[in-house]
Amino acid sequence: MPSLILRVRLFDDDDTPLARHAVTVEMFDLSSGTWRAFVEARTDDKGAIDTRFDLARLSIGKPGPALRLVEPGTPARVLSPGPMLSVTGRARDILADFGEVERLGETGFDRLDSGGARRDTVAGLARKAGVPQTSILRNVSLNPRLGTVLGSTVSRPAPVEAVRDPVARATLDPGIAAEIETMRAINIDAAAKLTDRDRIIATREHELSLKTTALSEALARAVAAEDKLKTAAAAPAVKTADVQTVFTSIGTKLGDTQAALTAAKTPFRIGNIRVDLKGTLDDSGKIVLGRPDPDGSGVSVDMAPDTSARGDATVAVPDVTGLTLSAARRVLRSVGLRLDTASQTMKPDAAAHGAALRQTPAAGSRTPHGGTVLVVFANVPDA
Repeated sequence: MPSLILRVRLFDDDDTPLARHAVTVEMFDLSSGTWRAFVEARTDDKGAIDTRFDLARLSIGKPGPALRLVEPGTPARVLSPGPMLSVTGRARDILADFGEVERLGETGFDRLDSGGARRDTVAGLARKAGVPQTSILRNVSLNPRLGTVLGSTVSRPAPVEAVRDPVARATLDPGIAAEIETMRAINIDAAAKLTDRDRIIATREHELSLKTTALSEALARAVAAEDKLKTAAAAPAVKTADVQTVFTSIGTKLGDTQAALTAAKTPFRIGNIRVDLKGTLDDSGKIVLGRPDPDGSGVSVDMAPDTSARGDATVAVPDVTGLTLSAARRVLRSVGLRLDTASQTMKPDAAAHGAALRQTPAAGSRTPHGGTVLVVFANVPDA
């Protein structure tokens, strides 16, 4: 029995391949009068799906000659109402190719039947290379008069110049021209605010640089102190010490240093430390330090930090609202945190495009070092 080959390639509203996106291919069941899913797939890194389905495994009661590509959800969001069908190969396999589809996202619109009733949502259109249709639909939705002017370009004779540039026809409408100027003013104001934010970020970065320098100097002093301990341990004088006393003393010093780093709220912690002592262990359990041994024997121990006592290794979450993506990442990285992003579509007068709207965890709260902060950025569509 021939197989059914399904192919499609999805694009986002900015004309880039839509990777790792889940879709479902549905077939119309004549026995129940409903669409039923029979293949679920996910696009690859290039936004493509190329899969084969054995028709012998088809469990639909009475399949009709109709396929469609949808996104999961209720009501159905239809990316493509039907494929291009052909027969291929020696096995006479059925090729259902949905072609290149542009996903409309939130710009999707309801499809009406011949009686004007809503049936399902159109969430995708056949892709037109280089001309994202989502932007065109969004602009017409935000400015209905623009759609009227564009429609009039087709219905009425016009000079060649006007047909080539339908947006130039729109500028003849004083209302549209005023709205365009308002949007330009909003963009200029938003750019000025972002510039001011970047200046604040640069100041904060300078302050962090000074603190980092001070911390580096403190670490250098700690290394020098550790070198002194090693030098003292390697002294040629023969001394006898109890094993417990020696390593308890070393552990106490390291614990004090660890506590000092924590109190200073730095993103640094002491890791594993290896201590090599010049000497031997006698029969009484004492360490004989400083005595040279022909066989090169000595005492060595690895001291690891107690991870159960590091529950306080947290940092304060900085306030990144209003910052750009790159600025927010720099601020969070400076205190040892990572950035996770999300976006929210906003009206042009509600927020500046690319500015952070809110964050989780909230500013001022404490979170484990190396943790992730989710920041939602504004997506303001072009007018």
